[in-house]
Amino acid sequence: MKPINNKPPSLALVLLNKLLPDSVNDDISGDLIEEFNQSDSSNLVNNFLFWKSTFSACWRYTMNKQLYLSLGLAVISLTIFYMLIKAVVFLSVADDPLFLKDYWMNGDIHLLFAEGFFWSNSFGSNAYKLDWGMLVHDWSIAWSIISYTVLHLLDKRHKFRLFGYACAAFIVCFTPYLYGALTLRFSDLPLTEIGPLIAFMWISIIYLVLPLSYELIQKIRQQNSSIQA
Repeated sequence: MKPINNKPPSLALVLLNKLLPDSVNDDISGDLIEEFNQSDSSNLVNNFLFWKSTFSACWRYTMNKQLYLSLGLAVISLTIFYMLIKAVVFLSVADDPLFLKDYWMNGDIHLLFAEGFFWSNSFGSNAYKLDWGMLVHDWSIAWSIISYTVLHLLDKRHKFRLFGYACAAFIVCFTPYLYGALTLRFSDLPLTEIGPLIAFMWISIIYLVLPLSYELIQKIRQQNSSIQA
């Protein structure tokens, strides 16, 4: 005799709804619910089998190229964000001899990140000494708002695919850095102008890297859903 029917585990249904692509969600969820309702096993066994099938389906559709790309992009963007925040904090408490390094004048300021003393310097203790108003930079705010808005409008109009949007996002994010590096290399700027230029180079990226990475992850998800449709 078939046992009293019990509804499938609600949390498992939530996982299916959240993790499966829209193109296959209804079909897979419907099949699993139908199997659950037609089973003559006990409710305990039914729940176990439903959870097993849920994990199997979610694993199949999430542990794929989309997830690896999304995780990789998230790690890269968070690493860049952390490195630049650490750089701003570090420079706010650095000793004057540091600024005698050649790379501050010739545009190779990325060499700071290869310095052992940069990584050995404590981020946490120095962060308390930072005037966080240093991260409010007018030119960086203007560039970030204007460039992000233009990219959003262009994407809305032309529906960029993943590669096209990634190229555009890279240009938007790192143009200030390239501009600053070239300016430092080919112009003889006074020291009073180098600091604001470096701030523009770094703080613009701090503002843009996370929102642009989020948009790219959404593009990855959309492209994966369209392929599976």
